[in-house]
Amino acid sequence: MRVKSISRIVLMAATGVGFVGLTACGGGSSSHPTPTSSCSVQVNAFDPPGPGGNNWNAFQKYVLPNPAIHGMNLNVPWNSVEIAQGQYDFSSLDGQFANYPGKTIDLIFQPISYSNVNNPPGGVNTLTPSYVFTTAWAGSLNPPSAPLDVTYCDPYPGNGTFVKTFANANTPGFDPTGVPVVYEAPFKVAYQNFISAVLLHYKGNSSIGYMRFGLAVGNETYAYCAAELQALPAPNTLVGTTIWENWISEMESFEKSVMPSPPIQLMQSLNHLDTDPTYVSVPDFEAATAASNGFGFGNNGLQKSDITNSASNMPCTGDWCAMFDKYAGQVPLELQEANPSNPSGSDPTNPTGNLADLIPLAVSHHVTILEPLMADLYLAYDPNYTPKNPSDSSFSGTYQAAFNNPCAASQ
Repeated sequence: MRVKSISRIVLMAATGVGFVGLTACGGGSSSHPTPTSSCSVQVNAFDPPGPGGNNWNAFQKYVLPNPAIHGMNLNVPWNSVEIAQGQYDFSSLDGQFANYPGKTIDLIFQPISYSNVNNPPGGVNTLTPSYVFTTAWAGSLNPPSAPLDVTYCDPYPGNGTFVKTFANANTPGFDPTGVPVVYEAPFKVAYQNFISAVLLHYKGNSSIGYMRFGLAVGNETYAYCAAELQALPAPNTLVGTTIWENWISEMESFEKSVMPSPPIQLMQSLNHLDTDPTYVSVPDFEAATAASNGFGFGNNGLQKSDITNSASNMPCTGDWCAMFDKYAGQVPLELQEANPSNPSGSDPTNPTGNLADLIPLAVSHHVTILEPLMADLYLAYDPNYTPKNPSDSSFSGTYQAAFNNPCAASQ
C-alpha cells in the first residue's frame, strides 16, 4: 500500500470465518489488551515478484517454499483485465497463479494509480479504463449522466495541465490522469460491472484466498483532493462525511449482492476523511459497516506510533486497535505495515520501526492476518539479503521467529 500520509493509512474490509476474541468499545485503544486463547495468524506476502523480477531467485529459494507463508497478495490494475469497454481478459492474471504453487492467491484490484506521496512518481492515473471518462459512456447510462469529473491537487496532480481544480471530458484540454470522482455514475457503474465480472470469473476457484476491490486510489478508500471534491457542483459536492460513507456502504452492499455461491472472501480498503474532524468516526463507521455485511476489516498502516498510542489509550492508526478489540471473534482482522521496517532505528524518517515489537501488539489486539512487505520477508529469510539500512541485518533472527510463530510473540 502507498498512501498520502502515514496518518491516512487505515482500515480494510474482508469476509471470512469468525475468530474467538475479546471486545471493547471504539474510539481509542483498549489499555490492557490480551491475545485470544485460540490465536491463529496467517502471514501473507504482499506484492511478491514474478519470474525475472527483483529478487526472484531469492524469493523462490527462501520465501515461496516457506511453510510460514500462507498466501500471496497480487496487485491487479483494473485496466489490465478490462482491456476495452465490457471486454474482460483474465488470461494474464490467471497465468500468474502458477508462479506460486502451494499458496493461496489474494487478488487486490486497483482502479486508480497511487498518489505521489511516498510513491514517486505517482499522482498520475493510468489504471482506469479510458472509456470511463468519455461523454459516450456517460450518455449511455440509464439515466444519462454528465461525463466523469476528475480532480487535481498537490498529492495528485495528473499531468500538470490543471492545478487544484476539477475537469471532465467537456473541458478544453481535459486531462484524464487526475483522480476520478469515484462516487459519480460513470465510474460507479463501470466499476460495478467490472466487480461482477471478476466475481463470476473466479466463482468456485479454490486457489483464491480473498479479493480486495479498492474504492479509490490503489487498494484504498481515502478521498484525495478533498478540497476539490468540496468544490464540485451539487449533488456531487463532498460535504462532511455523508456522501463518502454512502459510497462505501453502497459498494459493499453491491459486492455482497453479486457474491457467487460458494462465496469468495472479499476485502475492502477503508480510510478516514479530511472532512472528518475526529479522524475516527469514518473508520469506525467503516468497521461497523464491514462487520454488518459479514466483511472483516484491517489496517494498512501498522507503525511504531501504534505502540505508544495503544499504551496511552489513544487511537492507533485508523483506530485499528479499538476496532480490532470491538470486533474480535466476529470477523477477520488484517494488518500491513506502513512502509518496509527499520528495526535498528537508523532511519529517523521511517514510521514503521521494528516489526518484532509490532507483531506482539498486533496479536494482543486479535489480528488474524499479517501481511509483511517483501523487504522484511527477505530480511527474515534470505541470508544473503542486504537491507536498505544495513544495520537492520542483525534483526534477521528475531524477524524470522516472529513470522514463523506470530502468536508466540506476545506470550
